[in-house]
Amino acid sequence: MVRKVIEQLEETVYNKLKEELKETKASKMLSLLEMYRSGTPDSEITADSLGISTASFYTLKSRLQDKVQKTLFRSASDDFADLLKNLSSIPYLVNNTPRESAVLLLLFLEKELREKDKPGELAQVYGALKKLHAHHSDYFHYEQLYNKNIAYFLAFEKAEEVVTRFTRTLGEYLMGGEIQLKEVMKLYIKELTNLSRLYESHRIRMCKSVVEVSYALFVENAVELSGSDKSVQDVLDEMAEILSKHPDDPQYRFLTDIHHFLSYEFYTAIGLHKNARISLDSILKDKCRILYRSHTAIVSHFLLSAFQKLKDSDGINTMEKEWPIEDNGNIFGVVNRTLFQAGLKFDCEKYSEAASILNDCLNTVTFKNLIHAECSVRILYILSLIGAEKSDLAETQLRSLTRKIAGLNPKPVLAPGVNEWMQLLKVVIAAKDKVSMKKAAEAVKSEQRNRNALLRFVDTESKAFAGIMH
Repeated sequence: MVRKVIEQLEETVYNKLKEELKETKASKMLSLLEMYRSGTPDSEITADSLGISTASFYTLKSRLQDKVQKTLFRSASDDFADLLKNLSSIPYLVNNTPRESAVLLLLFLEKELREKDKPGELAQVYGALKKLHAHHSDYFHYEQLYNKNIAYFLAFEKAEEVVTRFTRTLGEYLMGGEIQLKEVMKLYIKELTNLSRLYESHRIRMCKSVVEVSYALFVENAVELSGSDKSVQDVLDEMAEILSKHPDDPQYRFLTDIHHFLSYEFYTAIGLHKNARISLDSILKDKCRILYRSHTAIVSHFLLSAFQKLKDSDGINTMEKEWPIEDNGNIFGVVNRTLFQAGLKFDCEKYSEAASILNDCLNTVTFKNLIHAECSVRILYILSLIGAEKSDLAETQLRSLTRKIAGLNPKPVLAPGVNEWMQLLKVVIAAKDKVSMKKAAEAVKSEQRNRNALLRFVDTESKAFAGIMH
């Protein structure tokens, strides 16, 4: 096939190839090229005629084909190059190009796409190769490859869908604490495990890694994977290795931020704050655009887990203006963004502004079955009202929240710190003695050692917090 392609090369392309071979002093390959171009009979093109061994002869022919492929691809006209890059236009290549050249170019694309693990695009290439081999025995070979890649493409699409469902369920679990959601998430992990066993795919492994690490960190509060001999660190290292092998992959460019996010949460959990800072700096370098990837992980969580570091970051207020406006359907994102914005105001002792932000959230978000999220927003709202010297309204809100929690059926398992915060609010509103307030504040601070504690980002030793402890 390479012989026919060389015979069909445009003169300018052929001369360019010759010059490249001369510059690299590839004399044997140049001789073979000239023989093919001049129409020398195959019987005269032998290892002996080139002065090399039989093994070297076959290697030389293979390398010449690779060289021709690359030269042909690079030398294509702008329209033709765009045609090749736009795989949806492959039919034009199939129907308007000499068969041998079309096959050679498609095989070049196949090699590139296989290295990049692009099953959807590969299926298009194999579909074209099927047509070009319609009257050849290789037709069935390409038909098998086509079917295999279609199945793999659908499997990968399914894996991404499972990641999205898992992420949504994890957000619901963290906001509402419904125990049965843990079993749902385990089923998602099992589904990805089965897909990973069925297909040897680093992309599906990445999907599986994201959900496994997320479950360990945010549900089990653990550094080991349940039912596995791997640790979270092992999986994060595997993810980093895959990402390093595919630096130009557009999809992995975005998953790199997800890896930074999970690494930050992990290193923070085990107390390696220097490593955590490196991961956080990588997120900040991208101006926290990770928030656009809320379909892949609970990325808005880091707004609270890294609150104390973020609030001191240069240009955080300017940076925030570039973040996406949270869809009201993504309640997890809306709540975390609200708490972050209100937290910044509260930390600056702008209690009234914090209360206004939180009140807007309470009026626009439906907190049905999301008691943890509602407690977070309402308790910070009450704290802000106390700071703004609106004690009567604060007391009304506290009574309303107390009644709601008492009336829940079935009784939920409240997030760590809820009862301690409620007790502190009662003591402060009742203006009890400083000893009682200090004791209640210490109980809250003690609970904040728990990574899943409510309003863990609120600094109980800050000037702003002291402002409500009259």
